[in-house]
Amino acid sequence: MTTAQNIQFQFQQARQAYARGAWAEALAACDRLQRQVGRSEEVLNLRAMSLLALDRGPEAAATLREALKRKPNSAGMNLNAARIDLALGNPKGAKRHAMTAARAASNDARVLYQAALLCRQCGDYPTALRLVDRCQAREPGLSDAWYLKGSMLLDQGDADNAAIQFEQALAHNPANARAMADLARLRGELDKDDRLMVMLEGMATRGRETWARSCALFALADLRARAGDAEAAAALYQRANELGNQVRPFNFDAWLRQQDETLSAYMDLVPQGAPGHGNGAGLVFLVGMPRSGTSLCEQVLAGHPDVLAAGELHAMAAIETLAARGNTDESLRRHYIEALPADHGRYRLTTDKLPMNFERVGLIHRLFPGARFIHCTRHPLDVVLSCYQQDFQAGVKWAFSLDRIAQVYQAQDRLMKHWKEKLPEHITEVRYEDLVGDLPATASALTTFLGIEPDDAMLAPEAIDRTVQTASRLQVREAVHTRSVDKWRAYEDLLAPAIERLGDLIPAPGK
Repeated sequence: MTTAQNIQFQFQQARQAYARGAWAEALAACDRLQRQVGRSEEVLNLRAMSLLALDRGPEAAATLREALKRKPNSAGMNLNAARIDLALGNPKGAKRHAMTAARAASNDARVLYQAALLCRQCGDYPTALRLVDRCQAREPGLSDAWYLKGSMLLDQGDADNAAIQFEQALAHNPANARAMADLARLRGELDKDDRLMVMLEGMATRGRETWARSCALFALADLRARAGDAEAAAALYQRANELGNQVRPFNFDAWLRQQDETLSAYMDLVPQGAPGHGNGAGLVFLVGMPRSGTSLCEQVLAGHPDVLAAGELHAMAAIETLAARGNTDESLRRHYIEALPADHGRYRLTTDKLPMNFERVGLIHRLFPGARFIHCTRHPLDVVLSCYQQDFQAGVKWAFSLDRIAQVYQAQDRLMKHWKEKLPEHITEVRYEDLVGDLPATASALTTFLGIEPDDAMLAPEAIDRTVQTASRLQVREAVHTRSVDKWRAYEDLLAPAIERLGDLIPAPGK
């Protein structure tokens, strides 16, 4: 083997390591290659994405910037730069790189699809829809493009046209597991002989990729749950989560240590200002466990003309990393403000409903002492069950184990009790059971906390026309109901590990 062939062989091995999720191995291979052949843009590009996968976003950004200096119009590297910008909470930079890629490869349907996907993640739906239309014009048979358009329509509440797009996705690729699953959920109840049911069962047992089998199992479980067959649904959810855990490995012990470190770092936290005044006076953070009602709570607030509901912003997670690297508070504040929607200045209040910001309340208060927090809570077993029932393969990494979900709930409870003790005037609590059980009273309490006048539109959240990307995008368009209260009771046997773990955190019956 010649030297050139050996280098190419090593590079292919690095790419294969990255593809199978061995990111540390891929990074080490890239570093070896750099010592042998220098810092070529191809190696820099792979090194950057390996760093990103290892949650080393700032290093990834610096590495890819170096690669882009050599090939500024590379479509592939600009797409990767956009992905890194999104991970660092910089949607404006992400869109800029996505559009550079789309211009550089304007006739490449796959690049246009990826650019559309990234623009959707940036929240720019008009641009994303235009890009996906261009993609479909160039390659009508690209199933993923039909699925993406359907997903965007569903985000916007257009379920009928979303279903048409999902049907087209399946017509072009009958093995498109996500289109199959979302179409089944839209259709609701399926008979055993239904075409979709047959397709889902086939994918669940014979799908080539682990994530696709898991996706199909989650959809089948949802259908069984809707039919009231909790026993069959529980078995399917277990199988789906076992596969999901293989797809999304997560260093849970490291995450738990980080929560201990956060608590220690802010043990002596004292209020730096009054809520609603000074830096961050117009910022409202909805925090708590995923599936605790944050989406519905934000949808209620979105009905008020003085509130901009910005959805789940990932900027603060990136800022936490930058803070650990020694960035100044002023630069961190600027980073967050630049990540807000462009029109946020037109509103008195802007909400950020990334639930996991419960980890960062101390940091947020340090940067924005005028910011307020709404802690969304729900019966712990309903939270655990709802997380376990959700296909979080593209999101929450710890939600594939009942015991892990329960441990996250414990960590959240401990941190929020600390934040409330230290910042009692900055934080209010909204119980999901109160939100759905007495919406007028809960909405009134929220407006009082936020210093705004009540508005009748807040009492009909299902009628509010806005884009919702979260897992609750279908539920927030339903009239408020109490059907999801105490759902856990039908799954008590399944939840045994969580019940044992949570212990005294489970409220007594009737509370």
